[in-house]
Amino acid sequence: MNVQEQLGRKANGMAMAGSILLHQRCKHLGSLLFNTGLVLDLGGATDRAISALARLGACAATTSLHQKKKAMELHHEKRLKETILQRKVSVVHDAFQHAALVPVLLYSTKPSQTVYFIRALLNCTPCTVGSSVHECPSSVHEPQWDIYGDNVDHRVHAYHMTKEARGSDIHWFVLVGAPLRVTPPPHLDNTRPRRPILEVPNSDFVPSLDDNRSLRDSFVFHVLEVLVREIPFLKQYAKLVPEYIDHPYVSEMSQKSDYCILDLLDKNESKSDDIIEILEYIHKFIAQAPTSESRTVLERLVFGGDVLTNERSYQGQLDLANGTSETERKMGVLLRPEGLHLCMNFCKYIVENFHTPSSAKDPGTMYNQKVNVDRKDLKTDMTQGYNQCRHFVNDDLDGHIVAATMQYFGMKSLEDKPTRWGPSPLFPMLGADLQLEQITAVAEYIVEHVVLYRGEDVATGIQNVDTDVGHVDEAGRHCCPFGGCEKTYKEQHWLKRHMRNVHNVVIDLVAAPRKEADESYDGVFNHASAFMKVALLFRDLVDSYHMGDGDRLFRDLKYLMLHFDMGHHVKYRLWTWRMMAYDTALLSERERFVYRNNASINLVGKTRKCIANDHLVEIHVHRIKQALRAMGANVTYQAARRAAKCMDAVNELTDKLASHRSGEHATTDRSIDVQAMAMCLSTHEVFTHTPGREHSTFPNQSADLLQNINLVAVNTWIGKQKARADREMQVT
Repeated sequence: MNVQEQLGRKANGMAMAGSILLHQRCKHLGSLLFNTGLVLDLGGATDRAISALARLGACAATTSLHQKKKAMELHHEKRLKETILQRKVSVVHDAFQHAALVPVLLYSTKPSQTVYFIRALLNCTPCTVGSSVHECPSSVHEPQWDIYGDNVDHRVHAYHMTKEARGSDIHWFVLVGAPLRVTPPPHLDNTRPRRPILEVPNSDFVPSLDDNRSLRDSFVFHVLEVLVREIPFLKQYAKLVPEYIDHPYVSEMSQKSDYCILDLLDKNESKSDDIIEILEYIHKFIAQAPTSESRTVLERLVFGGDVLTNERSYQGQLDLANGTSETERKMGVLLRPEGLHLCMNFCKYIVENFHTPSSAKDPGTMYNQKVNVDRKDLKTDMTQGYNQCRHFVNDDLDGHIVAATMQYFGMKSLEDKPTRWGPSPLFPMLGADLQLEQITAVAEYIVEHVVLYRGEDVATGIQNVDTDVGHVDEAGRHCCPFGGCEKTYKEQHWLKRHMRNVHNVVIDLVAAPRKEADESYDGVFNHASAFMKVALLFRDLVDSYHMGDGDRLFRDLKYLMLHFDMGHHVKYRLWTWRMMAYDTALLSERERFVYRNNASINLVGKTRKCIANDHLVEIHVHRIKQALRAMGANVTYQAARRAAKCMDAVNELTDKLASHRSGEHATTDRSIDVQAMAMCLSTHEVFTHTPGREHSTFPNQSADLLQNINLVAVNTWIGKQKARADREMQVT
């Protein structure tokens, strides 16, 4: 061996020894380079930029990042399968506590892959026969999951378009999963349905008197928040007002949620075959126990999305209704329209009723207020401008509340002191409870005398119609309510004619009398009052999702269904009713608890910071589209799927590195616009009763949009939907 070869071998050894020393000095140097590269890739850095930084030693190379993403994808799939398996073992363990040998279909639908779990394999202490006491390690009990999904629609443009090489439209489906934060107590019964849907009175689907009183209290709270935020001499008492409307699961809903992208499927929800395959994929997460002839679903999970996703999934379940088992019929999937699109549609309903360009000349109307504060960004298309519309509706509502408060205290401007009903000089000396009680009395006055909420007319009217006109049978025919008379009719007016001719009973139900029929009719005041009703309901609906308050949400759904009926939003009217049908009758007690108390997800871990579940899906859809745009014309399904599965892990890493951030958006001072709107309303004395006046664009304005609802038509429609649900939703 010559000298040159010896020097070469020494150089190689020294290089290897130096590498080992450097690795021992900083074992996480490779992790740092990979993490830096992944964060750069998430932030939209191009491969050229990452390669340049890799040459400088700042991050890993693009090829290494590609291999790391592959490894992360495999790890994601492995952990997901382990989680599914662990949850199924937990469900089977709870369902068969006293079985010595438990057959359960775990991950595959093939009978040959049925796995038998013996109690010893569950690492549980065997219980005596007939005993209800059972010991099980906590590691077995994996929490239940909800799944949400939506389409990812993307247009790929060809760099050089030819006859063969043209642009293409991508339609994939993303699924996001999240463990339940509010889990059902073990004592709840899982027998379904709780009661037959046909036995549920129609009046249970509309607001009751208790619902009206509860909603009034919520309105008072929202008005009270505005008073201590916008009225100068009341701002010092803001700390007396509770931070939120309390409910039993505030602590659970204030915790940061866990979630992850389950998969990106090469499926399009608009295609019948694809939506069935999506349902089959979701069914992999559900534990099933095979019986002699059919496999029984042991636990059903909620699949949420927008109304279009629910509509397609519902039709997919109907297409499979002839299956011989619950698994073949995909009965383990419960459909739930989620809150973001529900709020968007209700905001659209408000804009349709109050935002009219021809009303720009009418002072105090929504369009006039938009011109006054120069809100040029306001768009009526909710898909493009929902946030702008939501903020403007809330600001306009605050302006109405402030103007009504100024009229109550006799103030010409916000800088003036109250001239009537103002706090006494001894008010600062009172205790905190008495101070809050007196301020709350002002909010109650505004709700009762300005908002003029009268929803009890609807509930009472529906009960009368349901009693007098009779019910609808399974065939959708109207039955005569008189005992001994078995006549049924296809149309309700034929039944009414039969009752008039045979039983000498006249049914002529109309809505409550309109305000313009009175001599004291004030169309301007009625317009402001009607707007405040729906705007406060919209604020309470959004707040129920922010708080994760399921009881308040399902109370508000009753009002939303009636408003959607008035606005001819037929799909949202139908699905709000179906949500109530699930909640009222079709689900078991355990499923109902899960269905109504997990409609929100928390990304920051703070109180009143929850978002609707489909909002989380929209965030992931936006991130996936960003990744697709970065790929350009070279996008492929495998690359997009890999990027989607790695996305949550890289985002979590980025959030940890950016821990100094507050997690809140920058806020804009809205008080200037609110004060301008309030002064416009106060100057034109909108809240001072002046009989005979009205806006030219809104003639014959009633003080409640629900005042002219057709109760007979609503009752008939609910009866038909109950008959349809008995045929279809019991199967699905």
